[in-house]
Amino acid sequence: MSSPEKRIPFKLKFSRMLELLADQIYQSPLALLQENTQNAFDAICMRKAHDDTFAPEIHVTVDDHNVVVTDNGIGMTAEEIETHFWYAGRSGKNTDAARAAGVLRPVDNRLAS
Repeated sequence: MSSPEKRIPFKLKFSRMLELLADQIYQSPLALLQENTQNAFDAICMRKAHDDTFAPEIHVTVDDHNVVVTDNGIGMTAEEIETHFWYAGRSGKNTDAARAAGVLRPVDNRLAS
């Protein structure tokens, strides 16, 4: 009699996986900071397109273990975070609202190939 099939679940150490992905995607740690700061700026542009009376703010906080970028821009729902932010290679900026707010930048053709 044969033994039942055993399923082995896939596991990963998230912090190490994120580190490996960031190392492959970004040429330097400063590029990751630039990307997140640009995302904060885009969020502010999106909010300003709907409400030009608010005072835009971007804060960068650095300590021994973290770099945190916060803004008071348009924000993201939990679904938007899951669909775009936590989905490598996806973007929520390819919309009419984003184009109207001026957040889409020309594609660098060197990266497109």
